[in-house]
Amino acid sequence: MSDEENIRKGVLSGVLSAVFFSAMAVFVKLADQRLSSGDILFIRAFYGMVILSLFCRSHLLRVFKFSACWLWARAFFGAASVYFYYWNIRHSSLAVATLLTDLSPIFVMGISCVFLKSKLQWVALVGVAVSCLGVMYLGRVDIKDVSIQVLIFGFLSAACSAAAYVSLKQAAERFPISLILFCFSTGMATVGLLNSSSGVHLGLWAIKVPIVLLIVFSYLAQYYMTLSYKYLPATAASTLGLTACLWAYIIDLALGEAFDYKKAGILLIVLFGVKMTLPINSAQENIDSCRIDIKSRFNFLRKIFD
Repeated sequence: MSDEENIRKGVLSGVLSAVFFSAMAVFVKLADQRLSSGDILFIRAFYGMVILSLFCRSHLLRVFKFSACWLWARAFFGAASVYFYYWNIRHSSLAVATLLTDLSPIFVMGISCVFLKSKLQWVALVGVAVSCLGVMYLGRVDIKDVSIQVLIFGFLSAACSAAAYVSLKQAAERFPISLILFCFSTGMATVGLLNSSSGVHLGLWAIKVPIVLLIVFSYLAQYYMTLSYKYLPATAASTLGLTACLWAYIIDLALGEAFDYKKAGILLIVLFGVKMTLPINSAQENIDSCRIDIKSRFNFLRKIFD
Protein backbone atom coordinates (compact mmCIF):
# COMPACT_ATOMS: atom_id res chain seq x y z
CA MET A 1 0.00 0.00 0.00
CA SER A 2 1.43 3.40 -1.01
CA ASP A 3 1.99 6.30 1.39
CA GLU A 4 -0.88 8.24 -0.14
CA GLU A 5 -3.25 5.29 0.36
CA ASN A 6 -2.09 4.95 3.97
CA ILE A 7 -2.73 8.64 4.62
CA ARG A 8 -6.15 8.47 2.96
CA LYS A 9 -7.13 5.40 4.99
CA GLY A 10 -5.80 6.92 8.20
CA VAL A 11 -7.69 10.18 7.69
CA LEU A 12 -10.96 8.39 6.90
CA SER A 13 -10.56 6.18 9.97
CA GLY A 14 -9.81 9.19 12.16
CA VAL A 15 -12.89 11.06 10.95
CA LEU A 16 -15.14 8.03 11.50
CA SER A 17 -13.67 7.60 14.98
CA ALA A 18 -14.50 11.22 15.81
CA VAL A 19 -18.09 10.71 14.62
CA PHE A 20 -18.59 7.62 16.78
CA PHE A 21 -16.94 9.23 19.83
CA SER A 22 -19.37 12.15 19.52
CA ALA A 23 -22.29 9.72 19.50
CA MET A 24 -20.85 7.82 22.48
CA ALA A 25 -20.59 11.01 24.56
CA VAL A 26 -24.28 11.72 24.01
CA PHE A 27 -25.29 8.31 25.38
CA VAL A 28 -22.96 8.66 28.39
CA LYS A 29 -25.02 11.71 29.28
CA LEU A 30 -28.30 9.81 28.69
CA ALA A 31 -27.29 6.77 30.77
CA ASP A 32 -29.13 5.95 33.99
CA GLN A 33 -28.22 8.61 36.58
CA ARG A 34 -27.95 5.90 39.25
CA LEU A 35 -24.82 4.63 37.48
CA SER A 36 -21.52 6.18 38.53
CA SER A 37 -18.65 6.86 36.11
CA GLY A 38 -16.96 3.66 37.31
CA ASP A 39 -20.15 1.67 36.72
CA ILE A 40 -20.44 2.87 33.12
CA LEU A 41 -16.76 2.21 32.49
CA PHE A 42 -16.97 -1.34 33.88
CA ILE A 43 -20.19 -2.24 32.04
CA ARG A 44 -18.84 -0.96 28.73
CA ALA A 45 -15.56 -2.85 29.19
CA PHE A 46 -17.05 -6.09 30.52
CA TYR A 47 -19.24 -6.79 27.50
CA GLY A 48 -16.49 -5.67 25.13
CA MET A 49 -13.95 -7.93 26.81
CA VAL A 50 -16.23 -10.97 26.57
CA ILE A 51 -16.97 -10.43 22.86
CA LEU A 52 -13.40 -9.54 21.90
CA SER A 53 -11.97 -12.63 23.63
CA LEU A 54 -13.70 -14.72 20.95
CA PHE A 55 -11.82 -12.89 18.19
CA CYS A 56 -8.34 -12.77 19.71
CA ARG A 57 -8.14 -16.07 21.62
CA SER A 58 -5.34 -17.33 19.34
CA HIS A 59 -3.21 -14.26 20.24
CA LEU A 60 -3.87 -14.11 24.00
CA LEU A 61 -0.48 -15.61 24.97
CA ARG A 62 1.23 -12.61 23.36
CA VAL A 63 0.01 -10.34 26.15
CA PHE A 64 2.56 -11.93 28.51
CA LYS A 65 5.56 -11.02 26.34
CA PHE A 66 7.77 -8.00 27.06
CA SER A 67 6.70 -6.29 23.83
CA ALA A 68 3.14 -6.29 25.21
CA CYS A 69 4.13 -3.38 27.48
CA TRP A 70 2.70 -1.08 24.78
CA LEU A 71 -0.60 -2.95 24.98
CA TRP A 72 -0.85 -2.54 28.73
CA ALA A 73 0.35 1.08 28.67
CA ARG A 74 -2.41 1.77 26.16
CA ALA A 75 -4.89 -0.09 28.36
CA PHE A 76 -3.97 1.65 31.63
CA PHE A 77 -3.64 5.23 30.36
CA GLY A 78 -6.66 4.83 28.07
CA ALA A 79 -8.84 3.54 30.88
CA ALA A 80 -7.71 6.33 33.22
CA SER A 81 -8.44 8.95 30.57
CA VAL A 82 -11.92 7.57 29.87
CA TYR A 83 -12.68 7.46 33.60
CA PHE A 84 -11.74 11.12 34.10
CA TYR A 85 -13.70 12.04 30.97
CA TYR A 86 -16.83 10.19 32.10
CA TRP A 87 -16.56 11.75 35.56
CA ASN A 88 -16.45 15.24 34.05
CA ILE A 89 -19.39 14.50 31.76
CA ARG A 90 -21.45 13.44 34.77
CA HIS A 91 -20.39 16.36 37.00
CA SER A 92 -20.13 19.19 34.47
CA SER A 93 -21.32 19.94 30.95
CA LEU A 94 -20.45 17.85 27.91
CA ALA A 95 -18.79 20.93 26.40
CA VAL A 96 -16.44 21.37 29.36
CA ALA A 97 -15.48 17.68 29.54
CA THR A 98 -14.84 17.46 25.79
CA LEU A 99 -12.96 20.76 25.67
CA LEU A 100 -10.47 19.76 28.37
CA THR A 101 -9.87 16.29 26.92
CA ASP A 102 -9.41 17.80 23.46
CA LEU A 103 -6.15 19.35 24.67
CA SER A 104 -4.54 15.90 24.31
CA PRO A 105 -2.82 16.63 20.92
CA ILE A 106 -0.57 19.13 22.72
CA PHE A 107 0.50 16.43 25.18
CA VAL A 108 0.88 13.89 22.34
CA MET A 109 3.36 16.11 20.53
CA GLY A 110 5.34 16.69 23.73
CA ILE A 111 5.47 13.01 24.71
CA SER A 112 6.44 11.97 21.16
CA CYS A 113 9.33 14.45 21.11
CA VAL A 114 10.63 13.68 24.61
CA PHE A 115 10.20 9.91 24.91
CA LEU A 116 10.05 8.67 21.31
CA LYS A 117 12.61 11.19 19.99
CA SER A 118 10.24 12.24 17.23
CA LYS A 119 11.36 15.23 15.21
CA LEU A 120 9.46 18.39 16.04
CA GLN A 121 7.78 19.71 12.91
CA TRP A 122 6.89 23.36 13.19
CA VAL A 123 4.07 23.11 10.66
CA ALA A 124 2.43 20.36 12.73
CA LEU A 125 3.02 22.37 15.92
CA VAL A 126 1.23 25.38 14.43
CA GLY A 127 -1.56 23.08 13.19
CA VAL A 128 -2.10 21.61 16.67
CA ALA A 129 -2.11 25.09 18.23
CA VAL A 130 -4.58 26.46 15.67
CA SER A 131 -6.91 23.47 16.05
CA CYS A 132 -6.90 23.52 19.86
CA LEU A 133 -7.43 27.29 20.02
CA GLY A 134 -10.31 26.98 17.56
CA VAL A 135 -11.95 24.24 19.61
CA MET A 136 -11.48 26.27 22.81
CA TYR A 137 -13.17 29.26 21.18
CA LEU A 138 -16.07 27.11 19.99
CA GLY A 139 -16.55 25.74 23.49
CA ARG A 140 -16.89 29.24 24.92
CA VAL A 141 -16.53 27.89 28.42
CA ASP A 142 -16.14 30.35 31.26
CA ILE A 143 -13.36 28.85 33.38
CA LYS A 144 -14.63 30.80 36.39
CA ASP A 145 -17.72 28.58 36.43
CA VAL A 146 -15.67 25.34 36.34
CA SER A 147 -14.64 23.69 39.61
CA ILE A 148 -11.01 22.97 40.41
CA GLN A 149 -11.67 19.22 40.47
CA VAL A 150 -13.21 19.31 36.99
CA LEU A 151 -10.18 21.24 35.69
CA ILE A 152 -7.73 18.80 37.32
CA PHE A 153 -9.61 15.77 36.02
CA GLY A 154 -9.83 17.39 32.58
CA PHE A 155 -6.08 17.91 32.35
CA LEU A 156 -5.46 14.41 33.72
CA SER A 157 -7.81 13.04 31.05
CA ALA A 158 -5.89 14.90 28.33
CA ALA A 159 -2.47 13.80 29.65
CA CYS A 160 -3.50 10.15 30.09
CA SER A 161 -5.18 10.23 26.70
CA ALA A 162 -1.94 11.48 25.11
CA ALA A 163 0.11 8.72 26.79
CA ALA A 164 -2.46 6.17 25.61
CA TYR A 165 -2.34 7.52 22.04
CA VAL A 166 1.45 7.34 21.87
CA SER A 167 1.32 3.76 23.23
CA LEU A 168 -1.45 2.94 20.74
CA LYS A 169 0.77 4.07 17.87
CA GLN A 170 3.42 1.55 18.95
CA ALA A 171 0.91 -1.23 19.64
CA ALA A 172 -0.94 -0.77 16.34
CA GLU A 173 2.29 -1.52 14.46
CA ARG A 174 2.86 -4.77 16.37
CA PHE A 175 -0.45 -6.39 17.32
CA PRO A 176 -3.87 -7.18 15.78
CA ILE A 177 -6.63 -4.69 16.54
CA SER A 178 -8.76 -7.28 18.38
CA LEU A 179 -5.95 -7.91 20.89
CA ILE A 180 -5.36 -4.18 21.39
CA LEU A 181 -9.04 -3.61 22.12
CA PHE A 182 -9.19 -6.67 24.41
CA CYS A 183 -6.33 -5.37 26.57
CA PHE A 184 -7.88 -1.92 26.56
CA SER A 185 -11.18 -3.42 27.72
CA THR A 186 -9.38 -5.34 30.47
CA GLY A 187 -7.76 -2.13 31.71
CA MET A 188 -11.07 -0.27 31.59
CA ALA A 189 -12.88 -3.07 33.43
CA THR A 190 -10.26 -3.02 36.20
CA VAL A 191 -10.33 0.76 36.64
CA GLY A 192 -14.12 0.79 36.42
CA LEU A 193 -14.54 -2.00 38.99
CA LEU A 194 -12.22 -0.26 41.47
CA ASN A 195 -14.34 2.88 41.16
CA SER A 196 -17.76 1.26 40.84
CA SER A 197 -20.74 1.57 43.13
CA SER A 198 -23.76 -0.62 43.83
CA GLY A 199 -25.20 0.60 40.52
CA VAL A 200 -22.87 -1.66 38.54
CA HIS A 201 -25.18 -4.65 39.19
CA LEU A 202 -28.16 -2.67 37.96
CA GLY A 203 -26.49 -1.72 34.72
CA LEU A 204 -24.80 -5.08 34.15
CA TRP A 205 -27.92 -7.22 34.26
CA ALA A 206 -30.70 -4.73 33.45
CA ILE A 207 -28.94 -3.24 30.45
CA LYS A 208 -30.90 -0.54 28.61
CA VAL A 209 -30.82 1.10 25.19
CA PRO A 210 -28.49 4.03 26.06
CA ILE A 211 -25.89 1.63 27.50
CA VAL A 212 -26.15 -0.70 24.48
CA LEU A 213 -25.64 2.19 22.06
CA LEU A 214 -22.83 3.57 24.22
CA ILE A 215 -21.01 0.23 23.99
CA VAL A 216 -21.56 -0.09 20.23
CA PHE A 217 -20.41 3.44 19.41
CA SER A 218 -17.46 3.31 21.81
CA TYR A 219 -15.99 0.17 20.21
CA LEU A 220 -16.62 1.42 16.68
CA ALA A 221 -14.76 4.57 17.69
CA GLN A 222 -11.89 2.58 19.22
CA TYR A 223 -11.62 0.34 16.16
CA TYR A 224 -11.34 3.20 13.70
CA MET A 225 -9.07 5.16 16.01
CA THR A 226 -6.65 2.22 16.12
CA LEU A 227 -6.63 2.12 12.32
CA SER A 228 -5.96 5.85 12.24
CA TYR A 229 -2.92 5.47 14.52
CA LYS A 230 -1.70 2.56 12.43
CA TYR A 231 -1.52 4.65 9.26
CA LEU A 232 -0.79 8.17 10.57
CA PRO A 233 1.72 9.82 12.93
CA ALA A 234 0.42 10.05 16.51
CA THR A 235 0.16 13.86 16.41
CA ALA A 236 -1.89 13.83 13.20
CA ALA A 237 -4.17 11.02 14.39
CA SER A 238 -4.85 12.69 17.75
CA THR A 239 -5.59 16.07 16.13
CA LEU A 240 -8.07 14.41 13.77
CA GLY A 241 -10.15 13.67 16.83
CA LEU A 242 -10.89 17.39 17.07
CA THR A 243 -13.10 17.10 13.97
CA ALA A 244 -15.78 15.85 16.40
CA CYS A 245 -16.73 19.52 16.88
CA LEU A 246 -17.72 19.65 13.19
CA TRP A 247 -20.11 16.71 13.52
CA ALA A 248 -21.60 18.18 16.69
CA TYR A 249 -22.29 21.42 14.81
CA ILE A 250 -23.89 19.55 11.91
CA ILE A 251 -26.16 17.73 14.36
CA ASP A 252 -27.10 21.06 15.93
CA LEU A 253 -28.01 22.44 12.50
CA ALA A 254 -30.13 19.38 11.78
CA LEU A 255 -31.95 19.97 15.07
CA GLY A 256 -32.86 23.49 14.06
CA GLU A 257 -30.01 25.70 15.23
CA ALA A 258 -29.56 28.85 13.13
CA PHE A 259 -26.52 28.93 10.87
CA ASP A 260 -23.72 31.00 12.41
CA TYR A 261 -21.18 32.33 9.89
CA LYS A 262 -18.66 33.11 12.63
CA LYS A 263 -18.88 29.61 14.09
CA ALA A 264 -18.63 28.06 10.62
CA GLY A 265 -15.53 30.16 9.97
CA ILE A 266 -13.88 28.96 13.19
CA LEU A 267 -14.68 25.37 12.21
CA LEU A 268 -12.92 25.88 8.90
CA ILE A 269 -9.90 27.22 10.80
CA VAL A 270 -9.94 24.11 13.03
CA LEU A 271 -10.06 21.86 9.96
CA PHE A 272 -7.21 23.84 8.39
CA GLY A 273 -5.15 23.28 11.54
CA VAL A 274 -5.92 19.55 11.40
CA LYS A 275 -4.82 19.49 7.76
CA MET A 276 -1.49 21.08 8.74
CA THR A 277 -0.69 18.13 11.01
CA LEU A 278 -1.12 15.53 8.26
CA PRO A 279 2.01 14.15 6.55
CA ILE A 280 2.42 15.88 3.19
CA ASN A 281 5.76 14.53 1.95
CA SER A 282 4.24 12.80 -1.06
CA ALA A 283 2.15 15.82 -1.90
CA GLN A 284 5.18 18.09 -1.58
CA GLU A 285 7.14 15.80 -3.90
CA ASN A 286 4.36 16.10 -6.48
CA ILE A 287 4.46 19.91 -6.19
CA ASP A 288 8.24 19.94 -6.58
CA SER A 289 8.08 17.65 -9.63
CA CYS A 290 5.38 19.87 -11.11
CA ARG A 291 7.58 22.93 -10.59
CA ILE A 292 10.50 21.18 -12.28
CA ASP A 293 8.28 20.17 -15.22
CA ILE A 294 6.96 23.74 -15.63
CA LYS A 295 10.46 25.14 -15.43
CA SER A 296 11.77 22.73 -18.08
CA ARG A 297 8.87 23.60 -20.41
CA PHE A 298 9.51 27.31 -19.89
CA ASN A 299 13.21 26.88 -20.73
CA PHE A 300 12.27 24.89 -23.87
CA LEU A 301 9.95 27.66 -25.09
CA ARG A 302 12.54 30.31 -24.37
CA LYS A 303 15.08 28.45 -26.52
CA ILE A 304 12.60 28.31 -29.39
CA PHE A 305 11.93 32.03 -29.33
CA ASP A 306 15.57 32.87 -28.85
